Amino acid sequence: MANCPDPCVVELVSDGGGGEDSFSPPSISINLGQTVTWTYADPSVGRPHTVTSGACPGGTCVPDGEFDSGFADLLDTTGEMFMHTFTVAGTFPYHCGVHLEDMQGTVTVLPAP
Repeated sequence: MANCPDPCVVELVSDGGGGEDSFSPPSISINLGQTVTWTYADPSVGRPHTVTSGACPGGTCVPDGEFDSGFADLLDTTGEMFMHTFTVAGTFPYHCGVHLEDMQGTVTVLPAP
């Protein structure tokens, strides 16, 4: 069983004023077919974030094309959301395309029983 309930919500937050940007929680496990909703919950409204799949080996983040909220419409207002349904089991690292190595997370999709 997954540790993130359905619906699964991950918040995009920072302490503002140069504080630490983060995904909360940063690492989750979900069931195959479950949707994750990333929600902008940053008290510093206007501090932009993305949700971009891909690992950051050695501090260099490389998007892998699995999912991406994109730069065209950055998440920067309380309540804005990005959703993705995971249809393949595996581990999916992701990061914020703006804050790169400061803001990373992982979604582990458990195989069907």
